Amino acid sequence: MKRTIPPDWYISPTNREINETWKSMGLKGTISPSFIRDIANIAAGGSFVPMSEIREMAEENSKTDITGPDSDGDYTVKGVSGYHKSYQEALDKAAEKKVKYHQNIQDFIGSLKFDGSKSPLNTALETVAALMQQEGGSASGGSDSNDPSLPIFQDGKVNPEAAAKQVEDDIASFEKMDQTEKDLVDPDNNWHQQDGDADENLQNRLKGIQATSDRSLKTILEVSRTLDKLTKMKVRKSKTVEPDPAGQDIRTRPIKDMSEISKVSSLAMYKKNKAYFLYQAATGQLPVRERINKQEKKQCLFILCDCSGSMNGYRHDLAAGIVMNRIKAVIDGTAEVSLALFDQGIVSDIRTARTPAEGKELNSWFQSRNFSGGSTDIAKSIGQAIEHISKEMATSPGLWKPELVVLTDEDESSSNVTLQMLKGVKLHAFSMGCDNPSLIKLALRSGGVGINNFSVKK
Repeated sequence: MKRTIPPDWYISPTNREINETWKSMGLKGTISPSFIRDIANIAAGGSFVPMSEIREMAEENSKTDITGPDSDGDYTVKGVSGYHKSYQEALDKAAEKKVKYHQNIQDFIGSLKFDGSKSPLNTALETVAALMQQEGGSASGGSDSNDPSLPIFQDGKVNPEAAAKQVEDDIASFEKMDQTEKDLVDPDNNWHQQDGDADENLQNRLKGIQATSDRSLKTILEVSRTLDKLTKMKVRKSKTVEPDPAGQDIRTRPIKDMSEISKVSSLAMYKKNKAYFLYQAATGQLPVRERINKQEKKQCLFILCDCSGSMNGYRHDLAAGIVMNRIKAVIDGTAEVSLALFDQGIVSDIRTARTPAEGKELNSWFQSRNFSGGSTDIAKSIGQAIEHISKEMATSPGLWKPELVVLTDEDESSSNVTLQMLKGVKLHAFSMGCDNPSLIKLALRSGGVGINNFSVKK
């Protein structure tokens, strides 16, 4: 069915060209070549075929979908339930179904915004790669079908304009990924490298769009980016400088008092104008050089995640987004992150990421978890986490400013946790799918973030 007309300058890709290009990209999913061609035509500046012409074509194509009359004089239509008293009624019903389908496709394409920065075909391929992650967005009909249909545009399953908006949001989400997010989402560099030839870069880009348009991963990214905006959860590295006669670095600073005259880097001014030199010394204007030691401390972050069975699905995605956000600080070198799972206490080995490689590994490990724990004891688990943090702070001089993040969907077992039990550790608490007033209140009192019924847009 012809739905679009290309501009005079543009030669539309054939079904064979489209299928070969898609196959060469190594992407999953079944495509509709005519749908891709329609997007390319409009992206190139083409126009839509009028609906009156589409209806005529739909009526002609619908004749083979009609069966009858049966013994009762009724007609049936392929893919349409019910019986029809006349051939014309059946034809109208069959044509109406096809017209609505093609109208939905036109409305979808017409709602897309094209900036002309990419070739029409590449634009179409990106659109399809993202659309496939929506329910019904992959074409059906099998590889032997000449032009499989798209279930998403049939039977009013989705609003075409909403589907187009979702595609644009998903591609935009991919576009704004920073290098740290790419390193965590694609730790094995399956698609985020962009240093090959044009075909390889396109392939990686399409794979990346497909990967990041996945509903779970989209939620994870949205959560991580939401936490980036929370000032109280900003991660910072401490940088201190201590004078040390045996230090490896040298700094220049203003003179403190007359006892440091010997440290002045140049005495030429003294020989030239003794009075002015002494004035500068007395007023702290002379520079002195001294040896120093620089010391950097990373933040100590601990994540305590509820592993009860109810934390699977969407709540796991929310938790994975928070974990990913904290691990980003490992990738950029500002923190060390420890993570433990709990139910009636900490039930897993405490895993710690100190290097970017360990951060990627920990992030992948957590995202692949399937929780099956039982009832939870937040108070006991927090106590165990605080004990671990205290030991780390006592034995690791390179750590500072410890913070604990608790992720749970339990609403009762934290009422007996006190501010004193935190021992100065800032607490952040996220209660998912429920209210946990005592835990949230405790987090806020400690100077941290506390959110009940935490969620982000799906």
